[in-house]
Amino acid sequence: MRWWPLLKRPPILNVAYDHGEGPVVVLIHGIASSSVTFQNVVPLIEPRHRVVSIDLLGFGGSPIVDDCNYTLADHTEAIRRTITSLRLSEPETTAIGRSG
Repeated sequence: MRWWPLLKRPPILNVAYDHGEGPVVVLIHGIASSSVTFQNVVPLIEPRHRVVSIDLLGFGGSPIVDDCNYTLADHTEAIRRTITSLRLSEPETTAIGRSG
């Protein structure tokens, strides 16, 4: 049984970093890590991008959910809800290299 039907929806994860302007870059760490992984990368990206760094379920500042199996689907749904909560706009599309 999925844990979020009991909660009605997946939790919003910890957004450890959300700064900058321009196209959005979302950084999600690997297993057995946290958003701290990106502390040296963020300054290189931020001058031209909005950088968002998220902690996965049970890592960094994100919630530990007792009834969660921590499957890929669990992480995906929590990431989706978190990104949706940030109200990121759709990327702009350009027609680079296209002819009329």
